[in-house]
Amino acid sequence: MVALSKCSKSESGDEATRWSDRREHITRQSILTLTTISGIDTSGTEPRVAAEAIAQDVASKEYTDLTLFRNIDCLQIPVPDLDDGLAFYRDKLGHELIWRTETAAGLRMTETNAELVIQTERPQLEVNLRVASADAAIERIVEAGGKLVAGPFDIQIGRCAVVLDPWGNVLTVLDARKGRLVTDDAGNVTGVDEQ
Repeated sequence: MVALSKCSKSESGDEATRWSDRREHITRQSILTLTTISGIDTSGTEPRVAAEAIAQDVASKEYTDLTLFRNIDCLQIPVPDLDDGLAFYRDKLGHELIWRTETAAGLRMTETNAELVIQTERPQLEVNLRVASADAAIERIVEAGGKLVAGPFDIQIGRCAVVLDPWGNVLTVLDARKGRLVTDDAGNVTGVDEQ
């Protein structure tokens, strides 16, 4: 990075002009570089306006130099009966009930925002990874050498998909574009709180 100092009153007009021209050149070069990265045509645009347009474009992209997986959303554990699962995980192991449907229940783990979800719909253990967009994550995973197994499909809080990494590991990716689950005082899901 080039640091430019302000011109002092003692500098000649030619030197001040030279510094001004140098600043303008650096600004235009920076915008040219950002234009190449963002793909926005900023020719003929004032530098400040061009920089703002590029910044807005870059900020709107879902995966601008970010890792794909935001966090672990939940660990899903299959149980043959939801009430028996709650008797074990909630009552005997002490995990607080967050929410419940007819086929699944979300339980709190104390040192993370990830949930322990016991469910009766699928027989396999499943880790759900949170992403900004399930659709964009599928595209990125497939482009990187993974495979789409199922989806994308709508879920109560957003979109979801099941993919394989290049070594055959099953990954479930989901987003929460629709919001968070809303529950009554007993933890029963009553809807989704749109974000």
